[in-house]
Amino acid sequence: MKELMELEKQITTAGAKITAKEVSVKELIRQKQFEKDPQKLSEIIKLLQQEHKELGTLIKEHSTQLGVLQYRYPERGVTLQRKYK
Repeated sequence: MKELMELEKQITTAGAKITAKEVSVKELIRQKQFEKDPQKLSEIIKLLQQEHKELGTLIKEHSTQLGVLQYRYPERGVTLQRKYK
């Protein structure tokens, strides 16, 4: 049971990190659109590439953890995906 709680905690943490990275990427895209200075634009693009790469890694890690939850604890993995009105 302790392992299950730890896995759920990791999934929740990864979800929060993904949300934060998505906000960061969107903000960098917005900055890129309005920046006129070529040097600053180059820095923004490099940072945007780095953030996007980290976002991809986080998403892959998150989906792996969800897969572990779904197959190791099938009754628990199903309830996370259910949405009731």
